[in-house]
Amino acid sequence: MPINSVPVRQEVTAEVLRVLYNNCAVLRSIGRQHEKYFEQKVPIGTTLQIKRPWRPQGRSGQAFQPEPIVQTTVPLSVSYWRGGDFIYNDTDEALYLDMENFKSSYARPMGIMIANQIDADAAAFMQTTIPNFVGTPGTTPVGTSTYNQAQTSLNKLLAPQDMRSVIYTSEYNQNLVGAGQTLFNPQRDITEQYLEGYVGKYAGFSFKIDEQLPAFTVGTYAGTPLVNGASQSGTSLITDGWTASSTTLNPGDRFTIAGVYKVNPSGLHTAYSGAQNLMQFVVTQTGSDSGGALTLQIYPALIPSGQFQNCSGSPADNAAITIVGTSAQSTNTAFAFQKEAFTAAFIKLHTPSNVDATVMGGDESGTPGIYIRALKQWQSSGPYAGYETERMDVIYGFAAQYADYMATVIYG
Repeated sequence: MPINSVPVRQEVTAEVLRVLYNNCAVLRSIGRQHEKYFEQKVPIGTTLQIKRPWRPQGRSGQAFQPEPIVQTTVPLSVSYWRGGDFIYNDTDEALYLDMENFKSSYARPMGIMIANQIDADAAAFMQTTIPNFVGTPGTTPVGTSTYNQAQTSLNKLLAPQDMRSVIYTSEYNQNLVGAGQTLFNPQRDITEQYLEGYVGKYAGFSFKIDEQLPAFTVGTYAGTPLVNGASQSGTSLITDGWTASSTTLNPGDRFTIAGVYKVNPSGLHTAYSGAQNLMQFVVTQTGSDSGGALTLQIYPALIPSGQFQNCSGSPADNAAITIVGTSAQSTNTAFAFQKEAFTAAFIKLHTPSNVDATVMGGDESGTPGIYIRALKQWQSSGPYAGYETERMDVIYGFAAQYADYMATVIYG
């Protein structure tokens, strides 16, 4: 009987890691600086509270005016577990499987599948978290104006100018083919142009293609929705005016409120004006009306005054609410964001002692912040008796650090 050649576990795991890292356009474009906290000797649990910077207002004049130091946080919860499994027996190995090319034939497809899952999870998280938007639902952007609007949106919110990305699909990209001949000059980024999915740079963004971006379906609604009660603030908004039993809004539905405008996030909190500068919100939880009344859970919180003011003031009673997109409309989406808008963390799983196992990842593997565990075990009993079982696992989570200031959805 011929001697089979099976790659050692470390080589297989490394191949999956390489493919996983290279195929995650969204993941490569967001931060992962908080993973170190999950790797400390004393476990912190499943959630890390990430501190956002203090935002003092400053003063005008000579008089001493002390301000309180108020620290706010956002949660990074490790709540996703992805992986893949396959089995084969002695007959498969001897007669059918290409064991000499195990990595390319079996490990690589597994890595691509896991990468697609992680990328899709990241994109879905962003889809339901980003409040800001440009473009028209149902109309894929043609030319550059919508991307210029996305740039303006980030600029007005004082997002850092560096490390900005646009992640979009091939459908978006094909509408820029003509313009792209002059916009996306590969000589600008000779060291990056061969990255998988990389298109080029324009308007301060690195454009990358990712086919995992989710479409979005607007919730169902009818009526004339209005704010119900003046002086509201926080993450809940009491509304009415919906047609009774007609409305179910979903995470990711976006809206504006008449008379509530964005403000410059600097200490003066100068309000912008004009319809294009209305404060934009996203629904964070599914909500259905009761007799035409509906309390919306929203992001960002309405903060009409103080150090963290983010809008021109509280909405007036009976201020009109405008939902983006028509009821039940399906639309494509893309994302424009600065790297610090989101962060991800991957957990380094333990290595079991009774199986052939390898946990790889991190800087030493060329996959910063990504860890994957591969287990191989021959089963002598149970439902898979006589089979070699292979499984790969990844555990991770996401957080919206500054999605309200540094990210914009591009409707299409």
